[in-house]
Amino acid sequence: MKPFSRLAAAILLTVLFVGSWGWWAAGIQELDAQEPLRFHVLSAVVLSLWMGLGWVGFRRLSSGQTLTVILLGAAAARLLLLGVDPLLSDDLWRYLWDGEVQRQGISPYGFPPADPSLDSLANREPWQQVRERINHAQLPTVYPPVAQVSFRFFAHHADFWRGVMVLIDLSIGALLGFWLLKKGLDLRRMIFWCWHPLPILESAIGGHVHLLAILWLALALICFDLKRPAS
Repeated sequence: MKPFSRLAAAILLTVLFVGSWGWWAAGIQELDAQEPLRFHVLSAVVLSLWMGLGWVGFRRLSSGQTLTVILLGAAAARLLLLGVDPLLSDDLWRYLWDGEVQRQGISPYGFPPADPSLDSLANREPWQQVRERINHAQLPTVYPPVAQVSFRFFAHHADFWRGVMVLIDLSIGALLGFWLLKKGLDLRRMIFWCWHPLPILESAIGGHVHLLAILWLALALICFDLKRPAS
């Protein structure tokens, strides 16, 4: 197969990957609140097959082409999911609440969301709805200080926070690509993060803060591997 034909096939495969996630997003947006999520979760797991197809289909691409199609596909799939309501987890609402409480000069460790002293905060839109969606609102937060700092500065709105987590998620993928290039390893390996359903769902829909921890962990491991332990 000629180089142009290989690149065209890789682009087609990437478009199909992104389109599959668009189909998944459309289906879950029409989901009734009482309908079980099992089918949609199973469908997301099945979409992991694209990783295997990409691993095979991208084997003759140049490093630049491989990096481009994998990262563009990863970014497009995540952007399609940003409009999906976070049905798979309710952690996001705690992040938003903790961030707003801090911005009002209150410690999230000292007062649980259900505390009556925070009623004045909850009376403002949209914080009343956020408070109603928090799980275990009678308990103070359990998130550690670095997470709390990120909530304070970035958890102003659900979509904004999820956008930040998508950027962090993609940064992890780019960081893996950098490490693979540095080590002379097969760049296709980054597809197993970038196109994996779990990071896609956790960043674009759930906006889970543990992605921030994974980014710092990945940086630390790469510094260690590159003989820079002080960094």
